[in-house]
Amino acid sequence: MNRRRFLPFAILVAVLLLFFRLTVLRGLVPFPGDLLLSEYQPWRSYPTHGYVAGSVPHKAQYPDTLRQIYPWRIVAAEQWRKGSVPLWNPHNFSGTPLAANFQSAVFYPPNLLFAVTQPAAAWTALVILSHGAALLFMYVYLRKVGLSPAASVTGAVAYAFSAFAAVWSQYNSIVHVAAFLPLMLLSLELAAGTRSSLPFVLYSIAISLAILAGHPQVAFYQIMFSAFYAVVRVRKRLLFILTAIITGIALAAVQVIPGVELMLLSARTGLNIPTLLNKILIQPAQLLMLVVPDIFGNPATRTYFPGDTYIGKVTSVGFAGLVLAATAVLRKKPHRLTGFLVVSVMAVLALVMRNPVTVHLYAVGIPFVSSGNPTLAVVLLTFCLATLSAIGLDTLLSDPKIAKVSALLATVLIGIAWTGAALIVLAGSGSPMFAIKTPLLATVKSTAFAASFLFAALLMVLKVRRLIPAAIIFTVLTGELMLMYWKFNPFVPASYIFPDTVLTAVIKRECSSGKVIGNGAALLTPNTESQLGIDSPAGYDPLYPGTYGEFISSVWEGRVIENAEQFRSDAVLPPVFGSDPALTSRVSRAIDALNVTCIIGRSGDTTVETADPARYGLIYDRDGFQVYRNLKAVGNFVLFDSYTRYNNKYDFGSKFFADGGRLLLETVPDPQPQPRNGADKTEVTVKQPDYIELNVTVSGNRILYLPETWYPGWTASLDGRTVPVIRANYAFRAVSVPAGAHTVILAYRPASFKTGVIISFVSAGIIILFTAIAVIQPGKERR
Repeated sequence: MNRRRFLPFAILVAVLLLFFRLTVLRGLVPFPGDLLLSEYQPWRSYPTHGYVAGSVPHKAQYPDTLRQIYPWRIVAAEQWRKGSVPLWNPHNFSGTPLAANFQSAVFYPPNLLFAVTQPAAAWTALVILSHGAALLFMYVYLRKVGLSPAASVTGAVAYAFSAFAAVWSQYNSIVHVAAFLPLMLLSLELAAGTRSSLPFVLYSIAISLAILAGHPQVAFYQIMFSAFYAVVRVRKRLLFILTAIITGIALAAVQVIPGVELMLLSARTGLNIPTLLNKILIQPAQLLMLVVPDIFGNPATRTYFPGDTYIGKVTSVGFAGLVLAATAVLRKKPHRLTGFLVVSVMAVLALVMRNPVTVHLYAVGIPFVSSGNPTLAVVLLTFCLATLSAIGLDTLLSDPKIAKVSALLATVLIGIAWTGAALIVLAGSGSPMFAIKTPLLATVKSTAFAASFLFAALLMVLKVRRLIPAAIIFTVLTGELMLMYWKFNPFVPASYIFPDTVLTAVIKRECSSGKVIGNGAALLTPNTESQLGIDSPAGYDPLYPGTYGEFISSVWEGRVIENAEQFRSDAVLPPVFGSDPALTSRVSRAIDALNVTCIIGRSGDTTVETADPARYGLIYDRDGFQVYRNLKAVGNFVLFDSYTRYNNKYDFGSKFFADGGRLLLETVPDPQPQPRNGADKTEVTVKQPDYIELNVTVSGNRILYLPETWYPGWTASLDGRTVPVIRANYAFRAVSVPAGAHTVILAYRPASFKTGVIISFVSAGIIILFTAIAVIQPGKERR
């Protein structure tokens, strides 16, 4: 057995363990629990782990992990464990699709780990897996395109732990998606050398897994990039490649079709163009971050001062990686990929930077792209630079004479960095001191990496054994990326992950029969309620039903507002207690109809003095929190004997807030409700997120109202007979029930999911067939 063949893999494993040394040595979890305990209610109001309330040191990173990714993983796992497909999330937005939301990634196979092990262990394993897969796939790809083991290991580290991968690491989705890009390209390289169908099978599977991994925009960029790559590399088999792309997307249809439906019906709107141009796109000066990643500071140390989003601007593959990438271009006989990679770098930069092209391009409003973050295409830039860096190292190792030119490049780049730092300091002469010190200190650090690279180049010039300078360069690159990763990413004890508090125990005990909201300073951070097992009218995510967003807008404004940017991602009600009588009245009407049973307040909040004791009863007052019970909440299943018609969304607001507690319908129910002339009764026999069964006994025709979000796919049956699900109060569900005793069933069975399942199974069958054919009749190598 040739041990040298396994040495690169041993090095990659060692690098992976080094990056996660705090997990390996101390059992810490790569999770932003520090931010949770310091900033989010109710956790920030309790002393914990030896810290006074709200004083846990934190890096202020990954709020979306706390509010979206992790909660959805846990909700999905709970439903998987009970043997049901996690189609519906009952906890946020008064109910919203779960599986259809791409970022929930409920069909991504590795996420099933949450259903069979402890959440902290599953989360940790998946974060490490994302970088490990990126390392492995990138290394094998670089070897396939003809690079040496040393260069391939270097390029793999530059990609898997680039600044882009570092700042998205604990989202536990985007790095997973990114890991499949080199696998896609590896399959295309394999396809170029054989007539077998197996590479196309691998390509389809890689595409499908990238889509399922949790971020469709990044997956879309990678699929498009791989298609262009195929045109350049494979050429004669483009029909097979197109078929493989379609098959890969079809294999993920169980996610794609419901996901596209949700996108079309969601509250998501296009980004504000000035915000996109000025805050999201990379500004020309920020290209300095290629050389000195923290020249404008770092949000984890509270020093980032441009006022935009740091994680959208990081482009670094390390100083050594950048110099190596530039060296690759100088190779006398360019590698066959160099031209494609250089053109791709320029194309991606043109799309993610503010320039005359993007000013006009994004103003047009490109579907899907304009509503997302275009700087996520930096994943392609990172891949190209990492691949070029591997080519550059091989160039140095094969031609020591070019080391002089490489050293000159390093000197020029660090000179540019110092010039940029000086200009930043001069431009910010009136800024706080940290905004002046930060560029200088960051450039000093990069200068140290530059000096180390220059030393390695000098050794090459002196014709020292190649292994030594190569090891120095690899160490310099890995060390810089490691410091960036550790600086940005929090590692915390597992006990930091949504721990129980006195208040959470009270909420679970007292408020399980309805929804819960916080008032003012006691506002619970939307989406975290799912970790408490409670339901909330609030939510945070662009992919939630648009009709519900419009209902929330009507509470704020007294009328429905379409495509309102302030409700693009957030559905949060105004404070229940406040000084504006008209707004307070609208909120009271809304929370009654939503069956909000508990309102959490903070002691000392003077607005609670406006609370009507006939409506709100104090049931808890301790540790600075107060919990009020809403005595007029309608209940989870309400029988109405009358209703009010509204003509359209513009008519809804005025009638809903002026019509007391009556039910509003846009369509005429059949049968029509009758005046109450006896006792009515509802009994819930089954209550699951996507399935509700009730026994209903009514003395006359009634309308059964559920204060849960209406969405296509919800079906109803009455004694086994299908009946319509009526949209009630603009955004909620109702069923017309005739007099007598009946069994009513409401089930979420979306046609989009059923269609997706069928297409996915057919595609899986096609892939199995092609695999079998390839095994039985293996293809010959192409010459």
